[in-house]
Amino acid sequence: MRHRLGNKGLSRTTSHRVLMLRNMVDSLIQHERITTTVAKAKEAQKLADQVIGWGKKGGRANWDKANSFLLNPTKTLRPLFTTLASRYANRSGGYTRVHLAGHRVGDRAPVAILELVDNPTDIKYDSAARALGRELAIKARETATGPATWWEWRKSVEGGSEEQVLERIVNSTSVDSLSRVNVLKALQGRVAAFVPPAPPSPDAEPDADLTPSPPTPTTSFLNLTHEHYLRHLATLQLSTSPVPDPSRRVKQITQRANPSDFRGAPLPVTTVPMAGRRHKAGERVDGWVEGEVVEKIGGPISRAKAHRGREARRMPKDDVEAEL
Repeated sequence: MRHRLGNKGLSRTTSHRVLMLRNMVDSLIQHERITTTVAKAKEAQKLADQVIGWGKKGGRANWDKANSFLLNPTKTLRPLFTTLASRYANRSGGYTRVHLAGHRVGDRAPVAILELVDNPTDIKYDSAARALGRELAIKARETATGPATWWEWRKSVEGGSEEQVLERIVNSTSVDSLSRVNVLKALQGRVAAFVPPAPPSPDAEPDADLTPSPPTPTTSFLNLTHEHYLRHLATLQLSTSPVPDPSRRVKQITQRANPSDFRGAPLPVTTVPMAGRRHKAGERVDGWVEGEVVEKIGGPISRAKAHRGREARRMPKDDVEAEL
């Protein structure tokens, strides 16, 4: 008979394992992200989804169950029934996410990051923006528009409600299909939970101190994507394929230092000095240009901005064109 399949023992007694998982769920609700081994993360994920379900249901009975389960209810009980319950009101399940994070130093145990979905520092949110920025940076290198690719793409997706902007991003043909799926996962919950601010009252005084409203979820995501786009575009501009360097002479070395009676004189080996960056094993070289001449003015970020930075604005337009 197939016994003991309800959960993993994790090489601990029942009392030790239950107390450890309760502590992990408590830390997850308090900090919204923890780092542990893969096996522990998957076991704690089951309990975390169940506890968050208690917070969504509300009521005295669920409050008492969560109070008896959490080890530090003074710091985690109220956020569970207020912040997390409102965040996941429109989500039927899947409140946590597990990210593989390499291996632990020492015993090489597989490490994972267990986090709450749609938290302020969501890893999926940042990784989706980074992937989208890289895709647009590669397109800017391959097309004739250059750095203006970003602004053309952003104008094509912005405008209208948050749902319409998200739909345009997901349906954009300029981005890879996997990147569009990750953008949908990262923004779908944030857009659904976003409540637009109320318009100012017509009876309000014109000199009233009105605080600016925070940016919308799609605007924040596009701003973060633009930062990653500039960083990737600057990196690609510095990543040129290796070519022979004419400014350095060719060196002659030998395979061995001394002649041999059996092999004869050592054969000369020619090494040609190369200019440019050598790509590493497994590294993508999309967007690299062979024999590209680097511009003299500005740094890589300034060139990625198409010379719209502070240095270019301080110089007269004729001087900028002369430097180029």
